[in-house]
Amino acid sequence: MKKIFGPLLAILVLAVVVKSNPVAPLQIICIPGNGKVTICLDVLDPYFQIKSWDIYRSVSTNGSAHYWTKVNNQPISYVADQTNSFIDSTVINGVEYVYWVKGDEEFVTSDWITVRPSGLPYYVPPDTIASSTVWSKDRSPYLIARTVVVMPGAKLRIQPGTKIFFLDTGQIVVQGELICEGKPHEPIEWYGNFSWAGNQIAATTSEASFVFRFCYFASFDVPISIGMGSLVVENCILAYNSNWYSTPKCSVVRHNLFWGNLWGYQCSWRYPSLIEGNIGFPEKVIMY
Repeated sequence: MKKIFGPLLAILVLAVVVKSNPVAPLQIICIPGNGKVTICLDVLDPYFQIKSWDIYRSVSTNGSAHYWTKVNNQPISYVADQTNSFIDSTVINGVEYVYWVKGDEEFVTSDWITVRPSGLPYYVPPDTIASSTVWSKDRSPYLIARTVVVMPGAKLRIQPGTKIFFLDTGQIVVQGELICEGKPHEPIEWYGNFSWAGNQIAATTSEASFVFRFCYFASFDVPISIGMGSLVVENCILAYNSNWYSTPKCSVVRHNLFWGNLWGYQCSWRYPSLIEGNIGFPEKVIMY
């Protein structure tokens, strides 16, 4: 157990999305921009059916909040099964803020999220990767707004500390190799936006190869759905997603933490898999 929790807890401490309550009914992600912060909302527990929500913000002092200000003047309407977001343009670049949201029902709140807006722009990668390519921490965050295809024979390597954000229309389709190897104290961070648009990291050929080590996945419907190829997922955290689905010809899924997702990890008994040492709260591996 010590072997598993060491690197996993290190990722939890350093993740951009700070979690204080794993069962909070509302989930938000805060995307920093130039003089703005975009707050995206999802309702994790279907028992709560809110109609509107409010955003509260405080300047952060070492991750703590001292004086809360309501950001929106009027309640923000919530529409189920759609992307619900709000842009706070009353922030200052370089200042760290803490956000949380409250629904129109009693006790329906989110966790606190810490974010720092910046004048640094997002990098939008090209639609086609035809040769060996590196996505670096220095150039991040990367914004996946369209379909990015890793062509056969090409390798996309993502360095530790890199952050990747997806829009509804964003997807990474792998026909070659996707190698994502973070570090215990410098994970690779992947953020969806609660889109129901489909699988946002996928394979379209049996030659596709995926490696994820020390990565953090949050706020996806289905972050990875790989129906073919090979897959390695080790020492990763998957938090507050909907599902994780895989039927590649070879899977290695071990020493990962599944936290606050709606469903567990699903894979097929028809293909060889090494699945061990994973921790789920309350998820489990489903064989079908």
